[in-house]
Amino acid sequence: MRGTLLGFALAGALGGALAGLVDGLGVASTGGGAAVAGAVGLHLLLGLALGLVAGVLRPLVPPALDAVTLGRRAVRRLWPGRDDALHDRCLTVATVWVLLGLVVGALEVLAVGYRVALTRVQSPEFAAIGVAFFGVGVATVGLMLAAPVHAALARVLEKVVRRRPRLSFASHPTSNLALALAVGLGALLAVTARPRYSALDLRPAVVAGVLGVALWLGGDLLRRGLAGRGVLLPLLGLVCAAGLGVGLLALGLGPPAARAALGAETGSARWLLAAARSPFDADADGYAPVLGGGDCDDAAPDVHPGAVEVPGNGVDEDCDGADLPALPAAPTPPPPAPPAPTLDLKPPYNLVLITIDSLRADHVGAYGYERPTTPELDAFAADAVVFTRAFSPSSKTPTAIPALLTGRYPSELIRDDRHFTRYMPGNLFLAEVLAERDYRTIGLPSHWYFEPRYGLNQGFAVWQPYTVVAREMEDVATARPVVEAALAQLDEVPADGEAPYHLWLHLLDPHKNYITHEGVPTFGELAIDRYDHEIRYVDLWLGPLFSALRARDDWDRTVVLLTSDHGEAFGEHGYDHHGFGMHEHQLRVPFVLRIPGVEGKRIDTPVTLLDVVPTFLTLAGLGADSPAWDRMAPRGVSLLPLIAGAPMEARPIYAEMPLGPHNPERRVYYDWPWKLSYTGEGDRYQLFDLEADPAESTDLYGEEPAKAAAMVEALQRFRATLDVRRPTP
Repeated sequence: MRGTLLGFALAGALGGALAGLVDGLGVASTGGGAAVAGAVGLHLLLGLALGLVAGVLRPLVPPALDAVTLGRRAVRRLWPGRDDALHDRCLTVATVWVLLGLVVGALEVLAVGYRVALTRVQSPEFAAIGVAFFGVGVATVGLMLAAPVHAALARVLEKVVRRRPRLSFASHPTSNLALALAVGLGALLAVTARPRYSALDLRPAVVAGVLGVALWLGGDLLRRGLAGRGVLLPLLGLVCAAGLGVGLLALGLGPPAARAALGAETGSARWLLAAARSPFDADADGYAPVLGGGDCDDAAPDVHPGAVEVPGNGVDEDCDGADLPALPAAPTPPPPAPPAPTLDLKPPYNLVLITIDSLRADHVGAYGYERPTTPELDAFAADAVVFTRAFSPSSKTPTAIPALLTGRYPSELIRDDRHFTRYMPGNLFLAEVLAERDYRTIGLPSHWYFEPRYGLNQGFAVWQPYTVVAREMEDVATARPVVEAALAQLDEVPADGEAPYHLWLHLLDPHKNYITHEGVPTFGELAIDRYDHEIRYVDLWLGPLFSALRARDDWDRTVVLLTSDHGEAFGEHGYDHHGFGMHEHQLRVPFVLRIPGVEGKRIDTPVTLLDVVPTFLTLAGLGADSPAWDRMAPRGVSLLPLIAGAPMEARPIYAEMPLGPHNPERRVYYDWPWKLSYTGEGDRYQLFDLEADPAESTDLYGEEPAKAAAMVEALQRFRATLDVRRPTP
C-alpha cells in the first residue's frame, strides 16, 4: 500500500508539473516565466492531490471494475499480441487514455458550462463535439507514445533494478499505422475547427490528458521500480518541494503581469488559482492575502486592491502601499467666462432611444466601415450629430444598460452580484422621472433578461419585452418583432403634442449566435462576416421605424438617439464576443443623436453613455436646477452645450466591470488619448496611447512611469467621488 501510494503521488506530481508547463506556455507571452512557474506550481499541487487519491483508491477497486483489467481485456480483442506483461500494460494504459480523452470532452463542457458552452462559442453542440474530438486526438497520440515511453522507462528501470522487461507492442506496424491514421483524423478535426471557433479553449483538455496519463502510465512502473530501492520518498519530496516552492514563490513575488495572466487568461490555471486563494479569503471580499491575491487586510471587507481609496484618511483601502493624500484647498476660482452659445430648444420633446446590442462603432458606415452594413443608419446620421468617440460604461448588457438608464455607474447601483444582475427598486431610472413629467413611457426590449424580475422596467407604463426561453433567445430574430411592436405602439400615441412620449427599443441582433436572415445581404462564413450580416438585418428594420417617425405630425418635436450597450470581439485580444475585457472593440459604441432644428455634424470630443440621462432630462425640460436632476444625480453631463459649439472642459471618461461570477473586476480611465486599464485578478495596470496605438498592442505602463503614476492617481481620486455599493446577497 505504501509503495502504491507514493508511486501514484510521484506520478501525479510529475504529471502535474508537465501539465502546468502545457498550461503555462499558453500565457507565457503575457505573463512571462513567472506565469509559467506559477502554473507549474499550481498544477503540481493538483497532480499530487490526485495522485494520492488514486493511490488510496487503487487497492480498493474490485478486480471486476478495475479499469486496468477492463482495458486489458478490450486491448487483447482490439490488438492481439504476444502474452507479454509490458505489452498488455502499454496497451491498457493507452486505452484508458482514449477513454479519458472522451470523458474529458464531456466533462469540460459540463464543468465550464455557461462560460464556454453558452458564451464563448457559437453553440453548446459544437463545444461538446470540438472538445471531444480534441480529446480523441490527444488520446490517440498517447496510444502511439505509450509503447516508446514504456520502453524508455523500462531501460531506466533495468539499470536501477537489474531487470530487463520485454517489449512487443512497438513491433506491430499495423497497429501503429492504424493509430497514425486516428491521430491524423483527430488532429484534422481539432485544427480545422479552431480558426472558425477560436474561442474554444482546449488547454484544460490537454492538462487533464497529461495528468491522467501520468497517473496511469507512471504510477505502477515507478512503484515497482523505485519503491524497493528506498529512493521514492526522497524523490517525491524533492520534486514537490522544488515545483511548489518555485511556482508559488513566482505567484507571490512575481510581477503583476504574471498573476494577471494566470488569473484572467483562459485555461485551467485560472480555476486552480481561484480555488487555491478561496480558503484564505476570510472577509469574503473576493481577494486573498496569499498567492498574489493582494489583500493587505483580510479582516476588513472594504480593504482590498479593488476598493475605493479615501484621500487623506490614513487608511490604505486599495492596498497599493500608501494612503492617497488629500488635495490642497481649492484655488480662487477664475472670473466667469462669457456666455456660451446655446441651442434654440422648446422642451419637452418626444424622446426615442434605440439601443442595438453588441454593435461596435467601427462596423457602422457612418464611422468609416467599408462594408455596406448600415445604409439606413448612415442616411439617418447624415442629418444628426455623430459623436465619434463615444464609450459605454461597461462591456456587458447587465451592467451597461442599467448605467445608461440611470446615469450612474454600475457599482453605484443597488444590485445583486449575479452575472444577470438584478436591480432593486431603490434605484431611480430615467423612465420614472419622465413618467412624473407626464410622459407616456414605452419599453420594448428583446431578451429574457428584461423580464420584470430583473428590475429594468421601473417607470415604464408599457413594458413589452420580446422573449423566448433562455436557450433559444440568441437563435431567433428580434429586430422585426420589436420594430413591429414599436409601430403598433406609435399608432396609439396621439401626435397632437398634448403629452410627450418616451420610447425605448433594444434590438438584440447582432448578438451572437449570428443567425442567418433570408433576403439580407451576406458577407461570408466567418463569425465576423455573419456578425455584419446581422447588423445589415437590423439596419433593414430601422428603415420602417425611421419612416414611421418622420411621417408623424410631431416629428419636429421628436429627439432620436441610436447607440449600443457595448461592442463585440473577434479574437483581437485573445477572446471573442463581449463581457470578458474592456478593450476598444468592447467599449467604443455608435452615438447618433437627432434633435429637431439642429444640423448634422461630427464631434470628436469623448463622451459616455452616462451623458444620455442629463441630455434627455434637459430635452424634457428638467434642467440641472430641477429637483428631478438632484434626485437622479447623473454622473454624465448634458451634451447640448457641446452640440451648440461651447467648449467643453476636459473631463475623465470612466468605465468599469464590477466583479462577477464570470469576470474579474476591471476598470478603464480615459484622459484622451491616454487610456489606463486595470485588472483586479493580478492587480495589474496597463497604459495605452490610443492616438498612436488604437489597437492597444503596446503597453506603455513601464515605459511612461510619470504618466502612468499620474493616471493611477487620477483614477483613484475619481473613484473616491463615486458612491460605490457592495452587492446585496
